Amino acid sequence: MSGWHAAADAWWSWIGPLSVQCAVLAFVFALTDRLLAQRMPVRVRAAFGWALLARVALPPGLESPVAVVRLLGEQPVAEESPAIFGAQATLALFATWLAGALVLSTALVVRAVRDRRTWIHAAIPADYDVRDLALQAARRLGLARAPRVLVAANAVGPAVIGLFRPVVVIPVDLVQRASSRHLEHVLLHELAHVARRDALSALAWSMARAVLWFHPAVHLYARHAATLRELACDERAASAAGDAQRYRRTLLEIARPLASPGPLGASAFFPVEPQILVRLRALERLPRSSSARQRAAAIATFALLAACCVPLARPCATPSTIAFDDLEGCMRKRFAVMAALAAEARTTPDR
Repeated sequence: MSGWHAAADAWWSWIGPLSVQCAVLAFVFALTDRLLAQRMPVRVRAAFGWALLARVALPPGLESPVAVVRLLGEQPVAEESPAIFGAQATLALFATWLAGALVLSTALVVRAVRDRRTWIHAAIPADYDVRDLALQAARRLGLARAPRVLVAANAVGPAVIGLFRPVVVIPVDLVQRASSRHLEHVLLHELAHVARRDALSALAWSMARAVLWFHPAVHLYARHAATLRELACDERAASAAGDAQRYRRTLLEIARPLASPGPLGASAFFPVEPQILVRLRALERLPRSSSARQRAAAIATFALLAACCVPLARPCATPSTIAFDDLEGCMRKRFAVMAALAAEARTTPDR
């Protein structure tokens, strides 16, 4: 059991600081996004999610000379590092976290396999007109080639399936009732996901949510990141279409059932605005264009925040800089004497 206790202690020294740092960083990025939403391009706002993912992937002890936590000064060195929980409690927490992470990771893999089997294996290739529209949309977005376009009877909406070889799946009823202009707008949006590699971002967020499944800030920001991905694709698709308002009318007509409020239930206690309403409102005030200076300022703001906020470890004070006479209390002086005697014993050769 000593190996499991050592693993639990190492896990706690990693998950504890990481949880606090993710909460702080999610709050800072959400506040910045709220304040600068009208002045910052959507793709730059979406990049904040990648910075938070970097915080999850990087070790919590990462330091930087420009980190904002250096304003708090150096962290004093503790003579001992007592555990907040006992050994058995830490081991129980570690086992609970590991079980939750394994369950969610398994569910992620099962869902990916099920979606691919349900959406792709039961679909048929689109006809020539739809493939031609997809080819034209891919050229407008700068893609080297258009991915496969399939039509599925059981699809609830257009989607991009696959990470390395993405496939666009469109419901058969949408192909039958939508005009060519509407299909063009739908394909522009879905191919914008392919051009932005949003499947990779969605996978990264799913992995982060599986690892930090107990962290509410990670789940909330993952939902916000999903909305920003849709807004970025809407912005890119509207620009490629050449008319943002016509693209907005297409989105409103196709997604009209989703824009209406749902039945009373859990949403009555925790009201969450539907994503489609956020997208429609963003398209209504979509700027005509942004200057190079505005884009450079937005990118510089993101780079500055990422450099100052992602490394959130405070540097520790060097114990040797504390003089013996400056130590307060007899217990601290006794520990210092014992540490000096132990160090001298280690360096003295045996006779």
